[in-house]
Amino acid sequence: MFHHPFGKYWRKKADEWMSLIVRSIGYCQKCEKRGTYEQKSTTHTGGLVNHHLLEKSVYLAYRYLRLNGICLCADCHTASPESPDKPLVNGTNAFLKWLEEHFREQYEWMQAAKEINPTIQMNYKKIAEQLKAEYMKLMETHWMDLEVQDVPQGRQI
Repeated sequence: MFHHPFGKYWRKKADEWMSLIVRSIGYCQKCEKRGTYEQKSTTHTGGLVNHHLLEKSVYLAYRYLRLNGICLCADCHTASPESPDKPLVNGTNAFLKWLEEHFREQYEWMQAAKEINPTIQMNYKKIAEQLKAEYMKLMETHWMDLEVQDVPQGRQI
C-alpha cells in the first residue's frame, strides 16, 4: 500500500519515533519516577510521555526537534498542580518556572522559537525514517552501556 510521504500515515510514524526517542531516557525529568519508555503514558499505565514544549499542531517546524520535547510521567504531565497543561496564574504556570530553573537551555530556546514559527511543508516519511535511525543508534550506543547508577533513583512507576 502506498502512503504519501506528506500524509497522515507517515506523520503518525514520525510522531511515534520522536516519542520513543524522548521517552528512552527512562524516567520523568521532573519528579524522576522511573518508567518504561516502551509503554506510552495513560492514566491507567503510569508510563512516560513526550511533552512538547511548543504545541506540535501550531509549531509544525519544531514538532520533531529534540529541544521541543521533555519526558514526563502521567502525573507530572496532567494530574499535578504543576502540570504543563494547567492554566496560567498571573501570566505564568509552575511548570514554566520549573523548566526555566532546571532546563534553562530548553526554556530559552522555547521563548525564542515562539517568535519565529516558520511555515513549512513536512515530508513525514523522511522524518520518520530519520527518527527511526536516530532511535536505533541510541539503543545501540548509549543505552546498551548504561549503568544502573547513571539513572536517577526515583520512585518506580
